[in-house]
Amino acid sequence: MLPLEETIQVKRPEKKEDYYTVFLPEIVEEVNQLIEQSIISIKQEICKYLDEDFQQRVDEFYNELDRYLTDYRDSLMQAQSDQKLSLDLRSRLIGELNYIVASATEQIEDTDTYRKYTDDLMKS
Repeated sequence: MLPLEETIQVKRPEKKEDYYTVFLPEIVEEVNQLIEQSIISIKQEICKYLDEDFQQRVDEFYNELDRYLTDYRDSLMQAQSDQKLSLDLRSRLIGELNYIVASATEQIEDTDTYRKYTDDLMKS
């Protein structure tokens, strides 16, 4: 056995190179324009968002104001109708309210007494 030497020829691939020329002032100008457009777009979106948010808050404010004024009107109408009640009926209602106040005060005093008693029992 003898070593055999064989030469293989390999073809080198053709290399093709493309060259580009870049002008920095043109790129800077284009980047500046894109940034300016982005800034304008962001400003428009912010303005749109603020307008919508402001409109929503204004709507909510007027809805709350409407509810408040409606309740106030109802309260005034009730007070006006109460003023039209007869003197006897008004004195009877005042008496009933005074009874309720006295009864509530008595219940509160009883509750305080029970609470103190319970606290004393829990401490023992």
